Amino acid sequence: MSAPSSNARKTLHVLAGAIKELAKELPTAATADCKRFKQEQLLLYLQGNHVDVLSSEPLPEELVQSNALISFSHLGAMSKDLIECDFDAPAGRSFVSVQELHTMGDDWCGACTSSASKKLNLANGVLNPYGCWRRSHSSGHLGFLLTSELRFAARGELLLRNSQTFVSQTFAAQTHGQNLGGALKWDSGQLDPGTTMVRIIHVNVNQKSENDELIEIEGLLGQQLLRSKRVKKRTKNRRMDYTLRNQKIPSFIEEEIRKTHNRWQLDGPSSNSKGLLAVAIVQNNSQYAESPTFQNPIRTLCSEYNIQHINHTLQELNDNIKKHLFLNQHSVPEGSFSVVMVLDPLIDLGEVN
Repeated sequence: MSAPSSNARKTLHVLAGAIKELAKELPTAATADCKRFKQEQLLLYLQGNHVDVLSSEPLPEELVQSNALISFSHLGAMSKDLIECDFDAPAGRSFVSVQELHTMGDDWCGACTSSASKKLNLANGVLNPYGCWRRSHSSGHLGFLLTSELRFAARGELLLRNSQTFVSQTFAAQTHGQNLGGALKWDSGQLDPGTTMVRIIHVNVNQKSENDELIEIEGLLGQQLLRSKRVKKRTKNRRMDYTLRNQKIPSFIEEEIRKTHNRWQLDGPSSNSKGLLAVAIVQNNSQYAESPTFQNPIRTLCSEYNIQHINHTLQELNDNIKKHLFLNQHSVPEGSFSVVMVLDPLIDLGEVN
């Protein structure tokens, strides 16, 4: 049971590593300023005109205004406004560098996720509410969608089976041939595949296991008066397994959310990652997903880790969100639900120790 679950987290580890590498090479936004800056940075390095700004001391505003530097001397010396940071911070210093944003913790990038304007709203089509280079990924290069299915084995055991990993064409091209930690299926057919970082677990409580098929066969034997006492006992045990597995689902999902959150904070593409930003339960007429038995443990966990907890029906989701996340009647059939974990898309601009 543990191996398939760990495979999903191993995939997250591989994706995080790929994002870290790509963040050094690719602009995280398609704006002309960003591309021009990358080109100018390369020229400055080739000319030996490198200014060491890897310091915890505040950077002087004059550093980016000096004509002697020709252009921005270093990515870290850029002002927060140039990366389109729209965090409504308390009034203070007029100039804050991007480098400082890496180390200021909850003062800026850490506190931004708690802003009311940054809450996710899947019904209104808001999955990535950020405008800055560090979280918005408007270029579509660095995001991904990792999907899994909860499967039911014998004796009420639960396991996860990885389904597909969706990324942008640029992401797939850049990582082609690298060790991706197993056989991953890369696809880029959905809307804006590289703007967010999301993990989804599809759960169908009506899904049949191997034992359920045997129960149906034995039911037919019973109708023909061919069922023995031994068959009755086996059938009863299997039905108990069916009930047992549903009782295990809340704790299983809770543990996957917890481990994903902790792993992304520890090993995500930024040293200041907030882990999971939101957990959305998207259900298609699933009474189980609405029940307190399932909802209460998830709600308590989200409250403990300060993760936004959302409940939606499949029908009320914005159409673009459905396309982006591949949520439809096929992936979320009648009576089932999906657990959508939205990971913090924060990346470090360049390499930050």
